[in-house]
Amino acid sequence: MTATGLRPGEKYYQIPNYTMKCRLYPNKTAAATIDRIIFGVQLAYNHTVYEIFNNHFYLKEPDKNGEHYVDFRHLKSKEHRQHLISIDPRIGNVPSSALTGHNGVFNSDLKRAMSLPPDTSEQKNLKKVLRAQGKKCSFKKTPRTTKNGALIPFPVEKSVPSFYNRKKLVGVTHIRKFVLRYRLVTIIMCLK
Repeated sequence: MTATGLRPGEKYYQIPNYTMKCRLYPNKTAAATIDRIIFGVQLAYNHTVYEIFNNHFYLKEPDKNGEHYVDFRHLKSKEHRQHLISIDPRIGNVPSSALTGHNGVFNSDLKRAMSLPPDTSEQKNLKKVLRAQGKKCSFKKTPRTTKNGALIPFPVEKSVPSFYNRKKLVGVTHIRKFVLRYRLVTIIMCLK
């Protein structure tokens, strides 16, 4: 074996981010571990979103227009993770890459949620009318991106907080039907 852990003739291949659909049939202890990790991700995300929008923590200095942007560098730091664990020790069950990694919940989900445009007043009025009639209404929102596909977040003043709930982050009882994304695959890989 070489210093990189490869045998002679073996190569590393970098695989781009992808989505895969799989079914899990965990035993009781694995199911409990997966549920604790998913619940820890939910707690960390919800606490961070609450602090951003209600207490204005984790923000950069205002720009020339007086608008505040989320400091994603701080959210990915070890200090932020330790702070979350000190608030709720159940967050300590989550592998650090699932929170602060390149595809972690803060760098993917939160940044994407912050780059979605807010509803216009016309959309809000149409939603109210359709809901009064008992119909569902949703508008497809596309996030702001640069030419190379990097997300451009809106300022906090123009964003709407989106929290995780049990419908968005599925528990173990429904996980067999859940389409796993790369961040949850990372969590499961860390269980081995």
